[in-house]
Amino acid sequence: MLGLFRRKDPLDPAVQLKKLALLGLRPRPEVGERELVKFRKEAYMEKPYLLLLIALGGIAADGKPVSERIWHVHRDSIRYEADYVRAAIRMAGVAAAAGAELPIGDAEASLLPDEEKVLLRFSLAGRRHQWELTQSGTALDPELLLGLAGLLREQGGPRQYGYAALGGPDALIVCLTAEELESLNRLTGLGFTWLAGSGFRF
Repeated sequence: MLGLFRRKDPLDPAVQLKKLALLGLRPRPEVGERELVKFRKEAYMEKPYLLLLIALGGIAADGKPVSERIWHVHRDSIRYEADYVRAAIRMAGVAAAAGAELPIGDAEASLLPDEEKVLLRFSLAGRRHQWELTQSGTALDPELLLGLAGLLREQGGPRQYGYAALGGPDALIVCLTAEELESLNRLTGLGFTWLAGSGFRF
């Protein structure tokens, strides 16, 4: 009976962080909780897990990812063609941090003359890839994310890219097993699904 009257607050941000950490979604050791929890406590209770996942997928004060395991990707993130290289490397980092294999190397990008296209070249498993991606203002071409998810699927490992669309020009990218993805959805209710073959658009 005493348990009925014991105050429990499972949506406290500190508790949320501990539950996310059980799925491997934790900040780097250099990043403290104060850097993650920037709003009033009630905001994290109103939108449990969402605000913390966005924070985990962001960039820390030292200019490095808060967590290597998740990326909060925004559509309007392209200023220069080199941003496509950074996006590809960030995706590869998410996979590597999860124990998956997508060792992208020798990545470079160049703007095609007189076209709204960027040519991205990179090496993977001894093969040289060359992709034409759309350069439209500051918008990231989602074909980059879909293409890399397809390459990871070809590797055949248990961990694949998943994503959750946030109802706007951004999404959360993770790399998980099917069991981990299911557990993340049970915990957060955010509807993560597989990225490869999804037809994802911002």
